[in-house]
Order: sequence, then structure tokens, then C-alpha cells
Amino acid sequence: MQTAIQTQFVTVSNKLTLVSKEQYEDTLSTDYKCNVKVKLAGDSIWDCKVKTVTITGICITETQWEDGEDVTTHIAVTHTGGEGSWRLYTDTEFEATVSALLLTDVSYTEQGMQDDGYASMEL
Repeated sequence: MQTAIQTQFVTVSNKLTLVSKEQYEDTLSTDYKCNVKVKLAGDSIWDCKVKTVTITGICITETQWEDGEDVTTHIAVTHTGGEGSWRLYTDTEFEATVSALLLTDVSYTEQGMQDDGYASMEL
């Protein structure tokens, strides 16, 4: 019997539009689309040349552990940064904007999980 995973993202910014919400055995995946422009702070440790990006989507994947209490949350953020935009990794304004959209503090995952047009984040 499949148990419903209780998401902590009951409320998000009205700048996000729900596209889909699907539950699998132990995972809840929630997709949002948006069109939020971010003027980067320019403080990335990777010398990012990109000045502005537009966040186009956020996918939240919440996975319930076997103990029934712990949940791992991965946040995949798509944006229009283009070539070299993985270098926005550690930019504080991008992180703050995603946090504001989700109404909770998020942070980047490890550098190797970033890609052009894609930011990997977590709680």
C-alpha cells in the first residue's frame, strides 16, 4: 500500500504555476513553471560572466526514507543562462530568489551537479 508523502511545499510563491504532481512508491515529484528574471549578485566563486538569467522551471523531488520520517529533497532549477552558466554556482542572489519562490531557504548542492541552464539545489 502506497503512503502519501507529506510535502513541506504546501504553499509556494504565486510566481510559480503548478504543471504536475506525481507520487511514485517513495517519491513525490512536483513541477512548476515560471518566468522570473534574476539579476545575479556577481559573487560566484567561479567567475561567472552571466549577469542575468530567467528561471523557467523548478522541479521538487521529495524522497521518503524507509524509517517513514526522514525525507530527502532535491530541487532542480532550469534557467536561461546558456553556455557557462553553471558558473553561477554560489551566486547569492540566485539562491535568494529560488528561496523566495519556494518560501523556504534552499542552498546549492555540490558543484559537480550544476550544469549550463540547470542549478541543483536542496534544503
